[in-house]
Amino acid sequence: MTPWRIIPALIIVLVLQAPAWASTLYVQSREAPLLSEPSFGAEQITTLNQGDELTLLESQGSWRQVEFGDHTGWVSRLVVSDTPALGRVGVITGDEEQMEGSVRRRTSAVVTAGAARGLTPEDRARASEAGLSNYSALYDMENIVIDEEEVMSFHREVQP
Repeated sequence: MTPWRIIPALIIVLVLQAPAWASTLYVQSREAPLLSEPSFGAEQITTLNQGDELTLLESQGSWRQVEFGDHTGWVSRLVVSDTPALGRVGVITGDEEQMEGSVRRRTSAVVTAGAARGLTPEDRARASEAGLSNYSALYDMENIVIDEEEVMSFHREVQP
């Protein structure tokens, strides 16, 4: 077979194998709607759960067309990632009741939260001096507690 005949045959084989190379996405949020169109107002096909594995078919702006089992639909890019979901992650370990009133816990939580964002104490000081940050507001925001039922209630209210 001449090289000129091999190349078209190779291209045909590669095109037919393309679905095998499709990218895999994983649902990151606890629940996510699979929609019929790339719009939050579209009809919901089914509900996806955290950790569900999806096959990416197409990207359109902030929307991803995916295949899940025998369903094909659209999800927001904000609820999927190319890495498996980790579930609930905490940065502080230990007995919460024992640590509740501890000053060490509060200090550790602020330092850990800053470190998780990639901020060293020197970075925080520079940003504060330049007026680029408000760490007391950040601390206040991180201490807001929203229980899971409140989140799910909100999620149900905003779904079409």
